[in-house]
Amino acid sequence: MTTRPGITVAAHAAGPARSAEHIALMVTRRCNMTCSHCSVESSPHAEGVQPNEQELLATVREAAAAGVTSIQFTGGEPMMRQKLVLRLMREAQRLGVRSAMATNGFWGRTPAAAMRHLRALIKAGLTRLTVSYDRYHAEFQGPEPAVNIVAAARRFSFPVNVNITRVAGEQGLDGIVKPFEGMPTAHLRFYDVQPVGAAARTIADDEWRGETSGFCNACGNPAITDDGRVMACNGPSYFTPAGHPLNVGSLRERPLADLLAAHRDDPVLDTIRTLGPERLREELARLPGFETFPFRDHYRGMCELCLHITSRPEAVAALRERLSDSRNTAERFAMARLIADQRRAGGLSRQIVNA
Repeated sequence: MTTRPGITVAAHAAGPARSAEHIALMVTRRCNMTCSHCSVESSPHAEGVQPNEQELLATVREAAAAGVTSIQFTGGEPMMRQKLVLRLMREAQRLGVRSAMATNGFWGRTPAAAMRHLRALIKAGLTRLTVSYDRYHAEFQGPEPAVNIVAAARRFSFPVNVNITRVAGEQGLDGIVKPFEGMPTAHLRFYDVQPVGAAARTIADDEWRGETSGFCNACGNPAITDDGRVMACNGPSYFTPAGHPLNVGSLRERPLADLLAAHRDDPVLDTIRTLGPERLREELARLPGFETFPFRDHYRGMCELCLHITSRPEAVAALRERLSDSRNTAERFAMARLIADQRRAGGLSRQIVNA
């Protein structure tokens, strides 16, 4: 049995059909940086109680039992709890689950430190690493830690994703990218800053890129927050309240396998991850009684459109009924297959999907 405060669940109980294969697990909301675009408003003094080792180990075990094949350890800054992260990765490795991590890379301040820490992470089971570096992170540290990590990774033939967020007319992007020139193991990935968390208050109105089309890759991977909630995505949904469709439920109330199945089976979430929030807008506009839904002429980003629609309970209820019909269900199934096939064929990758 796996025990949590308030609930006891069977670690290997028979569950529903396999749900998400990849999840994110927030080991802390705290971070040694206070980036002005952070979707979960991380900082050294972020509020909330940090999950303890037993809670996080229980989550890893429940995830493995539910058919999860890959866990991305995230934050905040997960390497602020390095010993715990290594312990979690070793447990995941024991259970046959791959480990990934998203980090700001502060631990790579010197080439020797980068090599030492990366070697320990790989030994513990790390198979994929993402380092964030952009103008927001550059306010706290230069490119050297990320460059040192990429250089160390080359010794292991280990690719590193370098995440770079941007706004409209991004200034200084060449300077952000230049340190990684000639480094074949650095895979640069560009993302739009979204109007959630700290960014909703700090980014000027004329800086938003305002892209809302396409499917949302992030909604394909449920995220478990520091306080044990299962969210539709990692970051943008963090502050949504209980009962909101992007807030799937709490591990204190329901087993992880059930929550992952709920994430999989919700037609609203399935539409977001296969056809995108714009499809929600199109379908809602066709429904009787929603002809005058207060859509805005312009949204600052995909997440703002998504949150505007999903924060209206009456709209969500109507969309769930509409999107559950056979035509919409079949279209989503076909689109999910197409997305998966294109990824496998190399025609679609995380490098070119704005998640």
